[in-house]
Amino acid sequence: MSINKALLALAIASVATGAQAAVGYQFDGTTFYQFGSPANVANNVNGSPDSGFFTIANNGSSNFTGEVDVTAQSVFSGDFSFQFKNVVLNAGQSITLGVNSESSNQGGYNPAGPGLPQNGVLIDLNGTVTQGANSQAVGLFIYDKDVHSGVFNLAAGVPSDSYVLQGGSPFGVDTTDAFEVTDPASTTVHQSPGHWQWVQAVPEPQDYALMALGLVGIAAIRRRKAA
Repeated sequence: MSINKALLALAIASVATGAQAAVGYQFDGTTFYQFGSPANVANNVNGSPDSGFFTIANNGSSNFTGEVDVTAQSVFSGDFSFQFKNVVLNAGQSITLGVNSESSNQGGYNPAGPGLPQNGVLIDLNGTVTQGANSQAVGLFIYDKDVHSGVFNLAAGVPSDSYVLQGGSPFGVDTTDAFEVTDPASTTVHQSPGHWQWVQAVPEPQDYALMALGLVGIAAIRRRKAA
């Protein structure tokens, strides 16, 4: 076997082995605000009369086991943080959780400093994704400030398309029920649901050879330089 063929075989084996440690995943998240509670809310939060909720859907082909952690230190009403353990999200499954019974009336969450827009509720997905014989630990997180709807409206006088879980205001101002509730049927100005995605793609088998050829090329250049 020539040196180049030997390097190519070694590189393909190395790349393929490394890829097996990674597991592809896709989690799609949605934040929304409604009266009462969704029928499938997992932590029994009920809006009084309305509150913020979020859904995490496993739209990938791997399975997840672990927990959802929520950090929600309000500005003047205490700490609404919690851990929701023993979460299983097989491919195609989802989970919906509520922040508290009226999440827009707590002055906002996780302050960033005096006079600054808040960070908003922090959502963490911590655990393991598994596909076949492969598994990988994941720690995925996002703040409510970074969950956008793409539809800007004036939330208490401030243009915003995020912060849905605290009613839309970057400063935790009560924006009133008419604005907070994400009701597509309503004719009044209101906030729209926010969306985010956590995704990791894994190279397809046909990509291994291309990656390996790159490694062979690098090795050949190094040999020429060393000669």
